[in-house]
Amino acid sequence: MEGARVRLLHGVHRARRQGEREHAVLLPFADLAGTEPRQATVAEGLEGARARRGVQERHRRHARVACAEADGAAPERRCRRGLPRPPRPSAERGALRPARAVQLRLRRDRDCTQRHRLRPAGRGRAARRGLPERNRQERLEQRKSLEAVTRIAQIGLGQWGKNLVRNFADLADLRWICDVDDARLREFATRYPTAHATTSVDELLADDELDAIVVATPVPTHYELSKRVLEAGKHVFVEKPPAMRGAEMEELCELAEDRGLVLMPGHLLLYHPGVQKLKELVDSGELGDVLCVYGNRQNLGTIRTHENALWSLGVHDLSVLLYLVDEEPSELWAHGNSFLNPGVEDVVFCYLRFPSGKIAHMHLSWLDPHKIRRITVVGRDKMVVFDDMELERKITVYDKAPEQPTTTYGEWRTRTGDIYSPKIPNTEPLRLECEHFLALVQGKGDQERAARDGLAVVRALEQLQASLEAVAA
Repeated sequence: MEGARVRLLHGVHRARRQGEREHAVLLPFADLAGTEPRQATVAEGLEGARARRGVQERHRRHARVACAEADGAAPERRCRRGLPRPPRPSAERGALRPARAVQLRLRRDRDCTQRHRLRPAGRGRAARRGLPERNRQERLEQRKSLEAVTRIAQIGLGQWGKNLVRNFADLADLRWICDVDDARLREFATRYPTAHATTSVDELLADDELDAIVVATPVPTHYELSKRVLEAGKHVFVEKPPAMRGAEMEELCELAEDRGLVLMPGHLLLYHPGVQKLKELVDSGELGDVLCVYGNRQNLGTIRTHENALWSLGVHDLSVLLYLVDEEPSELWAHGNSFLNPGVEDVVFCYLRFPSGKIAHMHLSWLDPHKIRRITVVGRDKMVVFDDMELERKITVYDKAPEQPTTTYGEWRTRTGDIYSPKIPNTEPLRLECEHFLALVQGKGDQERAARDGLAVVRALEQLQASLEAVAA
C-alpha cells in the first residue's frame, strides 16, 4: 500500500539496497545461508515478535526512498541502540557546491538593490564588496578636484604643531612647512613630500597662492607672526593665547576685520563634544539659573619655566567658563605661589564675578598628585559635571537641588533625583577645530566671532596676571 510503513521480518530482503518499496520481497528459505531453518527457530521468532512490537513501533522507519523525495520529509538521522542506521545514498560534497552557490547568489540578488545587481563583476575582495579599486592618494586627489581646497602653510612643528599639521594635511592642500630646527624640518619633509620645507617665514608670506597660515610657535611669538600674516593678506590660525596683552589682541582683531580675514585662536576645548553638550544643557534651561561654575586642571607636570600655570593651564578652562556664561567678568582675582622656579607660579587659584551675579573659580596646578580635567556647573534645578578624564561618562547630570517648602518654617531641604550620562560622540576635538577654521576661510559662519572670543580670554588673562603680580608685591 502506498505510504504504509514496512516492517521487515525474517526472510525479507531489501533487494540489494535499491531503496524502493516495490523492491522489498520475501526470499525462499533455501536462499538463506544455503540450509533449511529449523521450525523451532521460526516459531521462537514468531513468539518473540509480539514482545518486540513496542520497541519496533517506537523505532519504525519508512522504507528507504532516495533523499526522501517521495515522502517530502528528511529521513531519520538518529541512531538508536540496537537498531543500526540503514544505508543512505548521498551525493559527493563537490557535487553540491554548484547548487548551493546558485541558491546563495539568487538569495543575494533578491535582497540587494537594483544598482548592485547591474554592477559589473570584478575580481578581488574590493570588487565583491563594491569598493572602488583606487588607492588613498587617488581618492584624495579626486576629492580635492571636486571641493574648494584651501592652500595652507604651517609655521612651527613642535609638540603641538605635529598634531595640527597631521589634520591640516588631510583636510587641506599643505603647501609649506616651516621650522627653525633643521633636523625636525627634514623629518616632516619626509612625511609630507609634496610640501615645500623652509626655515624662512618670508618665503611663505611671499607665496601669493597661499590662502591661510597656521602659527604653532612659542607663545611670545604669536602676536608678531599673526600680525605679519594678516598684513600679507592671508587668514591665520594661531595657537592660544594669540597675544600676551589685550591691546595687542585688539589690534589683531581690528586688522583682520578691516581686511576681511579670519583670525581664529586655537581654543581646543570649545570644540570638544562634551563641552558642546555642556553648553546645550546650560542654554536649554534644564539646569535652571546658573549660580556658579568652577574648573579643576591639576597634574604632576608638565613643569614649565617660560610661563606660569595661569597662562599654560588657565587659558583652557577660562575659555570654557566664558563660553558657558556668555559674559565678560567684571571682577577678577588670582593668588598663586612659585615653589619650583622663581617668578613662575606653579599653583594658581582664580576667582571671577560676572555682572549677572554668577561666580566662577579655577584651581590650576602642575604640582598635584591627581590628574584632574573637570568643569562643574551648579544650577538652581540641576547640576552637571564635565570630566575629560572619563573614557565614557564625559557628562554626568545630577538632579539635585536645594528646596524651601512653603509649609515649613523657612528651613531648606535638599532634593536628590536621577543621575544620568548622555551619549557623547567620540570625535577628535582637534579635527573639528581644524574643519571649523577651513569652513570660516571658505566664507561659512561668523568670521569675527572666534577673534572676539579670543580677545575676551586675553583680557581676562591679563587682569588675572596683574592680580598675581600685585599679591606677590
